[in-house]
Amino acid sequence: MTLRPKTPSSWRRYVRGCSVCLFVLIGAQVAQAIVVLQVGEAGGVAPFPHRNGRQIARNSAGLWFVAYQAQTEQGTATYLATSRSAEPGFPGDFHAAISLVSSGGSGVLASGGGEVRLANIAIDRLDTLHLIWESSEPQRVWYSRCDVSVADVVKHVKRKESWTGLNGSGEAVSVGDPTCDAYLGDTTLGPSGDLWIAYSEAVEVEPGYSYPVAMFAAQRRVPLGDQGYELWISLISGDRATRRRMADPGPNQRPVVDLDEEGALHVVHSGPRSRHLYYHRYPEFSSQFEQAGDLTTTLPYPLWHGTSCSAYSVVGWGERALVAFERTGHIPLYAYFDGTSWRYESLNATEEEYRNPILVRDYQGSAWVFWANLSRGHTFFARWLGDRFSSPYISRTVIDGLDDGDMATDTRPTLSAHHTVQRQVAEGAPIGLALAGSSPARPVYFDQMGVVDLKVEPGRKVLFLDMAEIRSMEGLVRSFHPMKKHTANPVLRTGPPGSWDSGRAHAYGAVHFDGETFQMWYSGWSRPDSAVLPGTNGHHVGYAESLDGLHWIKPSLGQYAINGSKDNNIVDLGEGEGHAYMPMVFYDDRETDPARRYKMIVEQRRGNMLHFSPDGIRWSEGDRVRDDRWSDQRSLFFDWLEADPQRRWKVYSHGGARPPVGLRKICRDWSADLINWTPDPRNPVAHPRASTAAEYHLISVWIDAGMYLGLVDAWQHTHVQPQYLMASRDGVNLVEVFDGRAAIELGGPGSWDAGWIAPVTAPVIVGDEMWVYYSGGPVSIGGHVEEFYELPMQTGLATIRRDGFVSLRVEPGAGDGGFTTIPLQPQGSDLALELNADGLIPQGIGTIRVDLLVDGQVLATSMPVTISGVRIPVLWPEGDRLPLPETGLLRLRFRLEGKALLYSFSFR
Repeated sequence: MTLRPKTPSSWRRYVRGCSVCLFVLIGAQVAQAIVVLQVGEAGGVAPFPHRNGRQIARNSAGLWFVAYQAQTEQGTATYLATSRSAEPGFPGDFHAAISLVSSGGSGVLASGGGEVRLANIAIDRLDTLHLIWESSEPQRVWYSRCDVSVADVVKHVKRKESWTGLNGSGEAVSVGDPTCDAYLGDTTLGPSGDLWIAYSEAVEVEPGYSYPVAMFAAQRRVPLGDQGYELWISLISGDRATRRRMADPGPNQRPVVDLDEEGALHVVHSGPRSRHLYYHRYPEFSSQFEQAGDLTTTLPYPLWHGTSCSAYSVVGWGERALVAFERTGHIPLYAYFDGTSWRYESLNATEEEYRNPILVRDYQGSAWVFWANLSRGHTFFARWLGDRFSSPYISRTVIDGLDDGDMATDTRPTLSAHHTVQRQVAEGAPIGLALAGSSPARPVYFDQMGVVDLKVEPGRKVLFLDMAEIRSMEGLVRSFHPMKKHTANPVLRTGPPGSWDSGRAHAYGAVHFDGETFQMWYSGWSRPDSAVLPGTNGHHVGYAESLDGLHWIKPSLGQYAINGSKDNNIVDLGEGEGHAYMPMVFYDDRETDPARRYKMIVEQRRGNMLHFSPDGIRWSEGDRVRDDRWSDQRSLFFDWLEADPQRRWKVYSHGGARPPVGLRKICRDWSADLINWTPDPRNPVAHPRASTAAEYHLISVWIDAGMYLGLVDAWQHTHVQPQYLMASRDGVNLVEVFDGRAAIELGGPGSWDAGWIAPVTAPVIVGDEMWVYYSGGPVSIGGHVEEFYELPMQTGLATIRRDGFVSLRVEPGAGDGGFTTIPLQPQGSDLALELNADGLIPQGIGTIRVDLLVDGQVLATSMPVTISGVRIPVLWPEGDRLPLPETGLLRLRFRLEGKALLYSFSFR
């Protein structure tokens, strides 16, 4: 019996029915992230020696400004690079950098004398660019400003006449006592838009002088020596500068500050020879400053002692404070003050080399930390969840000297330790990052990371893959759930000896399901010594069908002759000599021409060929696409999240080959018509050096919950290949979900899939489960077979509940826990909340409740959710509608008890 596929109309009904749950356009802000966007070169100096995050700013038009230090023939200089638009994304999107201040006098502004160091910039709400820097001869801190609201910003900034000091002066002014050596610490914009500059001034002290510190609610005095540093802060308001001393002489050099929304100023500082790190908190700082009280009565707390700290950063929320710092040995730590006591933890407890942690607060008030991992050659980030950091996620890297195409031949990233991150983020804006390469030219790059919003609208679903929608969490832990392999595996086996797919019948292909019938297109071949196609390794595309997804039939299609017979299931793709490999098949519900409803791009001897079909069985002869052959393509899909109609068709593949030629890594291409393809200039979009894998072989990408999800072939150093789960908010920057945990694990020793696993192009949804068909092989290529074609491969099935990869649950030993979301942005009033949860009564012993918070207060509490399921409605005292008020800052708070597991929540 031969199963026939359902009609295109049946397909259309099914895809429409699933569009809300799988392919809906979610309202999360999609980051326009840049992997390599060069803005200048630093030469032989560190571009960001002052890693306080004040080297990146943005004006009201959205233009980005990046300041960095560079080496010139005359000495050091401060350069400023400006973006051409609010959405820079590709090479050339920044203007040539401008020399603002130079030791040799070639800059727009006079240097102040000697070397130019430690530039800070800030842009206030009036679009005034504030520039602060340090000179060495004399040792002073300088200030100037320029209007950046004009149409031609670059031309305006280049004119010396555009810059002013204070009181109408056209010259830069010295901040602080003109007779004292001053050392720049930090700058910040206050809630009213005024600029604050924190710095220290060197002073001599009497022999035997000691400075006071607050330690364990008692005051102590610590010997200082013959020189100290007074901590000062200056307020720049209009044309007036006011300064106040904040601390008595001590090791108060290079202060880093944060002025929070409650008006508290948090300060962290060390000293040139100090083995201590100190923290100050000035509550109601702005009013204290204006009242001319004695700020020095606020004593520093010895935050860390015994080792020096080369980098440190701080954010605060009233009485609470969070400090990240790097101590001797490149060990990153953080300290958290909850209003009562300090707690210390390692930022990332491994033996890898970490550098320069920088704390950032986004516009929603959430804290992030970014750091450089030089062992892996990538930056990483984590989000603060109220009392701990999230798991570390891959952030960004730089790879110098990429080819014009996507087949990058590098073997490792070239990231240096010098990076900086924008610490003050405007409403609705992404976070800016600046990185540097490690090559002699020290190229400087810009990047940005989007801040997710939480729009309450139909179809919006929240997964817990990157925790971006979570503001705080306590008493809960994340759990990772690998897929379950079906007991009937392998479900599609190789053919009998002598058949065309006797060597391999594996899921280098695609599967579609219309609600009734499964269709599979797979790669098959016979051994070279087989009587079928003797002496060749030619692949063919095979077609199979199933009613239940487990029992597959290879129907006789009568299309392609093997040894004089067409009694086989090979799909004829117009290649008389054979060889068709890795078919990427996509069913296009939007297509108006029934003959083009199915689309396939497949590797053939003629190149990458595009074919169309009305039923997935009878295919057009094909058109050649893309001049360069993709290297083992895997993923073809229509990108519903892409705003640019010229880029909505996407293919993900790998670039390069094995070392020493270059590592396989993930690259992507886009197209508007499936014929003309453009490699993403930012390729590679994922590099294996950021993970525990040796290489990234291939990736299957699909869209869910407004995110790009992917299963990637993670080649280990022994060449075995489990599957890792990856996620991305923009389709460019992919992060691993639970670094090193396999989503589809290798089989046990001796099993049919013990050494090799590789899935089809995308999963299929079957009821409340996600099904992934995958290739499996008993051994790896390296060290087990002499030729890759000697590895036999068949097709298996792995399943998981919808949204089931990551769940939240109560910590072991605790009875309950909860989390609070970032602010909600209601897009309608007639909405309901649904949960995907397990472990609830009566099957388990857990419950879930949801609070709707308005301005921090509970407006409504749901009825207990006690029934497990994938789409559980949340009921409120007045019904199933979410009781959203018209005004106020809205959040949801989820409370889990007992054995409850929460996989996702969504709005309908």
